[in-house]
Amino acid sequence: MDVARLRKLLDAVRAGRVDVEQALAELRDLPFADLEYATVDHHRALRQGVPEVILGQGKTSEQIAGVARELVRTGQNVLVTRINPEQAANLAKVIPETRYVSLARVATIEVQEISPLPYGSVALVCAGTADLPVVEGWARRCGRSGFRSSECTTSESLDCTACWDVVKSLIARPWPSSWRGWR
Repeated sequence: MDVARLRKLLDAVRAGRVDVEQALAELRDLPFADLEYATVDHHRALRQGVPEVILGQGKTSEQIAGVARELVRTGQNVLVTRINPEQAANLAKVIPETRYVSLARVATIEVQEISPLPYGSVALVCAGTADLPVVEGWARRCGRSGFRSSECTTSESLDCTACWDVVKSLIARPWPSSWRGWR
């Protein structure tokens, strides 16, 4: 549950559109749900602004699907990192809305629209093709958190002049006002 969803529920209770028992039923899993093999943190979005992320590495396909199903059941978006193609295919069988990005080894399930944050964008810079999976993975993470991201891939033999051009283009981007002083 995130702040917007909780506010909407509380407003509905105040307006009489939802009774207290219905609201309690919706809140019953706060802050955690115990699945025996994992404890799902339903309160993370309220505490940190983004829902729990599932680390796929070291988990079975069934465990990943179980945690994802629990997050979806409570209306939360899902991000699974370090997930292999077989795990992603199994997750898509259980939750057809699953989107898999093989380069980043990331799967996402969007249950509710993600509102962009008003902070500008995040610049993701990569020093060659070997780092592309990392940049792609972070682009997905940024998007799931409401940040816009801009990727910049450079050659592995980047010289100082080309590097300076990249740095200048990043400085020219709109940054949050609290960061502008470092220019």
